[in-house]
Amino acid sequence: MEFEGKCIELLPERTGSSARGGWTIQSAIFETIEQYPKKICTTFFNHQEEFAKLSVNNVYNCSINIESREYNGKWYTDIRVYKVSPKATTATATVAGPAPINPSATPKFQSSSVNNIPLNGTAEEDEEPF
Repeated sequence: MEFEGKCIELLPERTGSSARGGWTIQSAIFETIEQYPKKICTTFFNHQEEFAKLSVNNVYNCSINIESREYNGKWYTDIRVYKVSPKATTATATVAGPAPINPSATPKFQSSSVNNIPLNGTAEEDEEPF
């Protein structure tokens, strides 16, 4: 899964050891870019190189794994980031203005009538049709 969000906080590193060796967990808080933004606490488990790419107030695309597990009758959910990339900025393209008007291509309008209604403004012509 992926989401796009602005990094709003980087939490301190936590370390420990297990039977399989040492581990490092670092967390970052992101705010999604939506009409109603949501805050997401993500963890980087043994991915210090990905965590090092982050800086506060920048927008990133994050690839994540979501996993829930039960412990003592309660459920806990981890959102683990395995890849972070800065949001691709769109190249600023120069927008050309409107095409110049070719005077010979402009339509010629007849000034005597529009929609078969004479434009000379006499009293007979000003009467309402209803």
